[in-house]
Parts: sequence; C-alpha cells; structure tokens
Amino acid sequence: MGEEVARVGTPLGGPEVEVPLEWRGELVGTLTVGPRVPGEPYARADLALLTELAHGIGSALHAVRLASELRVVQERAVHARADERRCLRHDLHDGLGPLLSGIGLALDGVRRDAGVDGQLAADLQVISGQVRSAATAVRRIIDAMQPAAVADLGLLRAVAEHLDRCATLRGAPSFRYVHQGMADADLAPAVAEAAYLVVLEAVANVLRHAHATTCTVSLTGGEGLGVRVDDDGCGIGERYVAGVGTGSMRRRVRELGGQFELGPRPGGGTRVAAFFPAGGRR
Repeated sequence: MGEEVARVGTPLGGPEVEVPLEWRGELVGTLTVGPRVPGEPYARADLALLTELAHGIGSALHAVRLASELRVVQERAVHARADERRCLRHDLHDGLGPLLSGIGLALDGVRRDAGVDGQLAADLQVISGQVRSAATAVRRIIDAMQPAAVADLGLLRAVAEHLDRCATLRGAPSFRYVHQGMADADLAPAVAEAAYLVVLEAVANVLRHAHATTCTVSLTGGEGLGVRVDDDGCGIGERYVAGVGTGSMRRRVRELGGQFELGPRPGGGTRVAAFFPAGGRR
C-alpha cells in the first residue's frame, strides 16, 4: 500500500474517484477525490478536468520523489566520507607516522655506527632529513583532518575542552554546558563532526558579536541529536544577513537530513538550534 503524502479537506463518504498519477508512463501515485455531496458522482467534464490535473500532479510528485532520493544519497555520501576520514586518520596516526619516525631514527643510528665522514655519511643525512620531512607532512595531514578533537576525544569531551579554552578569553561570557541522553558511541562520525563544528561556529559568533554575559551549550540525545547554543547578548534582530559561518552550519546540518534554526532567544539574545535525526546514529 502506498504512503499518503498529502490530504486536503475531510472525506464525505463515497463514491470516491481514483485517478492514476503518471510520469512518462510510470505510475508514481494515485489521486483520490471524494464527492462534493455524499452519493453524488462526478460528471464526465469533472472527470476530464481531474485527468488533466493528474498530469501536472504526477510530474510534481516525481520531482518530490527524486529530491527525496537525492537527499538519501547525499546523506550516505556524507557518512561515507566521514568514515573514510576516520579510517585514514587512524592509519596515518597509528601506522605510517610512527613507521616514518622509526625509519628516521634507524638511519641516524646507521650513520653514527658507520663512523665515516665522506659521501656515505652525507647521503645518509640527506635521506634521514627527507624521511623526517615526510613524517612532518603526515602529521600536518592528520591535523588538517578536521575536527581532530572529535576523533581524539569524542564529541562530549571535545565540546567541553573547547568551552574551557573559550572561557579564558578576555571578555568571554560565562559558559554553561549541558548534555543528556547521549553517548559518543551512539553517534556516527559525520554527525559528531557536524555537531562539533556547529558548536564552534555558534560560540565564535557569541564571542565576536553578542556582547553576552552567559552562553549555554546543550547536547540532547534520544530520537536524534539536538544541539543548541543560547546567549543573552544583543541578539540578531528580526532581519539579518546570513554570513559564511551561518551558511556553513546550515549546509552541514541539512546534508545529514537535519534541521537548522537561527533566531531570537526567548527572553533576549540569540539561539542557534540544530537537530540531526536518529538515522545519523550508529
């Protein structure tokens, strides 16, 4: 049985008219129309009009279905990229990095034990330097795989440590951190990364623009992951121009099928809220 995607009005009883909704010969749904008056069938002209309407509705329904399928594919791609980054970071951090460092130390030992001052020693020194440069490049790649803090600490501790650092800044508000009903093990890497970056951007905006005295960061589990950043600052007003940071937060949340809101906080100030659905949990 198909899923009902839209309904207008209240059924009055039969007889109902069912009109197939097609797109290029493919059945994509059914339009069910109840009578104007119970027991009164539609005339031939009415049925012809419904058939004409069905063509446009079928095209629209097909477009909605494609958009929904595209969102699913996009979410899977985001999760796959996050999983690949996590695996690659692990391999570089625990495999290639230590291996290159070990080779560099071994070359230094060979150069010392050789006890020569000629070309061999010079060549060994060059090779050792190149290996160290490669190890440094690997560490730089690892550090660039943002957010490294989430990969190393988990979302809960990463947020806590970031807020601790922010609290030491001059003019920073008093931070309050609340989390409930969630555990790092439940979160897919892509969701943890996106949630962390939303917190970072929202808190940065508080520090730069809000002139707030308090800021509360909340993480809530359950049917999904809720992220909220509230401040008691000057607010953003009824009309505001979204900057690059706001656009980035909105994009990251929507890529994972979530919802994003930015607006006035009840009682004054600004609220940033994001919700990631349960499909983003492990």
